[in-house]
Amino acid sequence: MNSGEIGFILFIVLFIGFGIFQIIRSGELGEILSFTKMMKTSQDDIFDEEGKSLRAQIDGKEVTLHIRTMMDFWKQTEDIRESAKIYLEETGKMGRNLDLRFTSSQGDDWLEIRYFAGEEILRTETINLDKEGPFKASSFVEEVFKETTPEGEEWWN
Repeated sequence: MNSGEIGFILFIVLFIGFGIFQIIRSGELGEILSFTKMMKTSQDDIFDEEGKSLRAQIDGKEVTLHIRTMMDFWKQTEDIRESAKIYLEETGKMGRNLDLRFTSSQGDDWLEIRYFAGEEILRTETINLDKEGPFKASSFVEEVFKETTPEGEEWWN
């Protein structure tokens, strides 16, 4: 190898290294890793093979979500512009429900998830989707789904 080839190889290595450094520095690496992790687990059944039907209100519009996996949930809620309320029990607002709110601040997209029993807040999480990615949100929602579905109990459809 001559010095020109070695110089070219070093340039390529430095270019790739600089690109990786920029990704790490910008916070995008966390988002990429989070998205990869979410995709890995999102196809697992969280409900039985038949899934569950949940009433929801997405940006003020009443809809029914049919969910078997987390991927089903995210596909059916991906068009949320501002907010959604997912009713986890037949009692609607008076039962357990999830409230999702999307906002933008300082160039980042944020998701606030609140888990209610009636009007009482049981748990809340605010996630910077641009820095943390979607895995934290997906984990939160999946935990709530599992919590509201005790073993051996069937969901209403």
